[in-house]
Amino acid sequence: MFEVDRDEFVRRYSAIDRDWVHMELRDSYGVPGDVEPFAQWQRGEPVDTSYLDDWHALVRRLSGAGRSLRRIEVVCEPLGDYHRFVHDTIKPIVDAGEPTRWCPRERVTTQAFPGTDFYMLDGRTAMFLHYDGQGVVSKRLVSEDRAVVEFCGRVFEDVWRVATDHDAYRPPS
Repeated sequence: MFEVDRDEFVRRYSAIDRDWVHMELRDSYGVPGDVEPFAQWQRGEPVDTSYLDDWHALVRRLSGAGRSLRRIEVVCEPLGDYHRFVHDTIKPIVDAGEPTRWCPRERVTTQAFPGTDFYMLDGRTAMFLHYDGQGVVSKRLVSEDRAVVEFCGRVFEDVWRVATDHDAYRPPS
C-alpha cells in the first residue's frame, strides 16, 4: 500500500477502463466544498450545487463512455443531518450516471468492512480515503494487492445486494 496526493487520486479514478465502485462509511464529512451548501440546507435555503459541477461532468463523461459507476452510502438510521443533506442533494449525481444505494448499518451488522471509505477501480486497484476527526481527508492510500482488492469487491457486492436504490430509499424520521 502506498500514499498518493489528491491529484494522483483523481487521475486514477478519472482514467478507469471499465468501472468503479465507491463505498462511503462515515456518518458525516467535513469536505471543504460541502460546508456552505450544507449550511444553506440547514437554514432551509435553496442549495447552490454548482460546487459539484466538475463531479457531474466527470460522471457524465465516464458513464457516457460506457463505464459503470456505483456508490453505496452505509448509514445510521434515522439519518443525521449530513446524510439527510446528501439524500436531498445527490439526485443530480445519480442522474449523471452514478447509481447510489443506501444501506442502513443494521442490515450489515455482521459484515466485515475495510476501516475507511474506498473506491475500487477496474477490479484491480483499491483506493482508501482516511479522514481526520473533523471529517477532512487526511490521507489517500492505494493498494493493488489482489487480496485487498478482492476483499473490497466482495464487501461492496454483499452490501449492494441488501442496499436500497436511491429513488426507492425513504429515510425514517
